Amino acid sequence: MSENESKLDEFLTAHDFAQATSINPTDLDSELIRMASLYSRFGVVAAKARSQRDTCKTTLELVEAKLDKMLRDKFAAAGEKATENKIRSELVLQKAYVEAIGSLNEANSILSVAETALTSLEMKRDMLVQLNKNAEREWAYSSALVPTSDAKEIADKAIRSLGAKRA
Repeated sequence: MSENESKLDEFLTAHDFAQATSINPTDLDSELIRMASLYSRFGVVAAKARSQRDTCKTTLELVEAKLDKMLRDKFAAAGEKATENKIRSELVLQKAYVEAIGSLNEANSILSVAETALTSLEMKRDMLVQLNKNAEREWAYSSALVPTSDAKEIADKAIRSLGAKRA
């Protein structure tokens, strides 16, 4: 495996993230309806990312324990005293340990993105609710300005009476 290849699952692409958190202001009803399924989907993604991170933690602990034993045995065979500092200094130089730390860091990053997606969906929900309230207020205001048939008749009579008085 090369340095740029990852053996971890990303679970979520930038496109998925952008598409899920964008808002179509002309179709608020559909946007609100989609929220439950989106939140469910990204909740599953976050759970998988958390599980992956926990697996990486466990792997790191196992690698560390195996390397610790190997190094203690190596120092004992050479007749050297195996101090904690000496073992730690050697441990962090081991390729398996460095790879395990890298995997854990990457898994933490993936989990962070998944949790951010959930937070973004919560923010999107709040914005949709507010946009919907604003749309209702605008509709109510514009409806109040539309004259009813009675209002039209009264206005027409008033205009005719003004015209009759001028003549």
